[in-house]
Amino acid sequence: MPRPPRFGIAGLSRRKDGTYCFRWRRQDGTNVTRVFPKGTNRDLAIAQAKKLFEQAATEESKPPPVKLLSTAIEEYFAALARQDTHLTKPRESVRRAVLETLGDVPITSLGAPLLRQWVDARTAAGKSASTVNKGLILLKAVTRRLVDRDELPESYLSSVRKVSKLREDNDRVRSLSDEERRKLLDACGEHLRDLVLAGMLTGARLGELLSVRVQDVDLKRGALTLRRSKTAILSTVPIHPKLAEVLKRLCDGHKPQDIVFRSSKGPWTTSGVTASMRNVTKRAGIEDFHFHDLRHDFATQLLSVGEGFEAIAGLLGHSKKSGLTMTSRYAHLHPDRLAAPVAKLKA
Repeated sequence: MPRPPRFGIAGLSRRKDGTYCFRWRRQDGTNVTRVFPKGTNRDLAIAQAKKLFEQAATEESKPPPVKLLSTAIEEYFAALARQDTHLTKPRESVRRAVLETLGDVPITSLGAPLLRQWVDARTAAGKSASTVNKGLILLKAVTRRLVDRDELPESYLSSVRKVSKLREDNDRVRSLSDEERRKLLDACGEHLRDLVLAGMLTGARLGELLSVRVQDVDLKRGALTLRRSKTAILSTVPIHPKLAEVLKRLCDGHKPQDIVFRSSKGPWTTSGVTASMRNVTKRAGIEDFHFHDLRHDFATQLLSVGEGFEAIAGLLGHSKKSGLTMTSRYAHLHPDRLAAPVAKLKA
């Protein structure tokens, strides 16, 4: 409990003009001065000074207001936006999901029990491990920022780290046949078609494509700069000739900071693309296919034409630590590619 301010640390004094002045020091170290009106005698000044002191002691004894989780998350997003405004967009739906599920709890509630509550609630609602893990990542990142800013003690960070991410099923690989690829593009409207084609020909994640700005497109070098959402680094991928035509059309007449891929209503959002893809795949008669599956399709096509795992991992933006592990899951789709090296073994 904070100590009350010390009455009379500067005390009551009479100034040269005859007025009385009362000074005291707050708990935070700042000094406060009150000058009583002319005509206030000493006894009245002492009485009023005591009243001021009692009010100050009461105010300072109150615990400071506790920051709410919603405020901490907004501040975290604002900090990201100051670094790069488009970084917040892929996490907007995660922010909403966290707040809707946990409610507006104080930041002092952050810890292993609250995070486990999040995991249990989302799992019970039928959410995938990937979706649940995104919320965990956000909650841990917010906690780290609060600890770094001395708004929470280090023990809070240690607590949230006890909650591990759920194991994700990354074995699912959905690619397209040539016929399905054609049907998908034909079913898309112009704006979505541009984005889908970019996904097919770069293997980029949706969030990475939605973040592309005009300044990231270098048609002279035939290179596209992507901000990798998982490794948080910049990488450059080659631009396919068909995609170059699309990018030239989308970039012409726009400023360097303008977002490249836009719907008829403005820059695409993750939810907007998801809804549009659902309608388009249904219209094209393609089952069990999502935008992220374009990334798998990109990898399997490269593998089918003889490209190596290391090169594919580089194009997909996989980290060095997990790159070959992640990319090798496509191997079973083309076992014939490994047949020639095996045939050379001597027995």
